[in-house]
Amino acid sequence: SYEEKTHIEWAVEILKLILAEGPKSAAEVKKEATQAGLTDKTLRRAREKLGIKPRKRDFKSGWMWSLPHHEDAQESQDAPSKNEGNLGGNGHLRHTGPETL
Repeated sequence: SYEEKTHIEWAVEILKLILAEGPKSAAEVKKEATQAGLTDKTLRRAREKLGIKPRKRDFKSGWMWSLPHHEDAQESQDAPSKNEGNLGGNGHLRHTGPETL
């Protein structure tokens, strides 16, 4: 229906705003979306429309959501953590190429 489509388009815009700064935990996204008046169903549809694929950064952290173009940018922009050095989890040098925005 037209009304449902409008709700999803609104939800897409809200989700873009929530994730504009970069990846956030699924729990944080859901909390902010609920505060903005989105239902779980509408949030899920907006996530699918934007092509957001929840991912885990590691075994300890929960699910993270990020806009598709942020995932790639985040991979190359992440500064190594103190205990990680310049090697990624697989022992290879991390990619530190030019920023792509």
